[in-house]
Amino acid sequence: IVAGDGLCDEDVVNMVVESIGEFESGEVEKLEQFFNLLESYNKALSDPKKNLRDIAPLIKSIESEKAKLAGLGESLPDGNVLKDLVNKAAILTTVEVLKFNRGDYL
Repeated sequence: IVAGDGLCDEDVVNMVVESIGEFESGEVEKLEQFFNLLESYNKALSDPKKNLRDIAPLIKSIESEKAKLAGLGESLPDGNVLKDLVNKAAILTTVEVLKFNRGDYL
């Protein structure tokens, strides 16, 4: 699910989303929107025209969406594929937010 640079690979995300079609579309939609937000963050980090102040609102949005996703993860049963994906997304997000706030991208 994670590309070499630590962020989402869109093709992998799409493949996973397609393979979990048996879940409620709202659950999958929330997860897909979250990964789209992470992709926007990845693009912003790669854009030399963007500075960290431009990217900071994305970090706030990612943190907010992560909290919403946590509720989804808690509502799913153990062993559920979607729950595992939500947990991995939460870990990825935590690491990225820490790296951003710590100044790793200065």
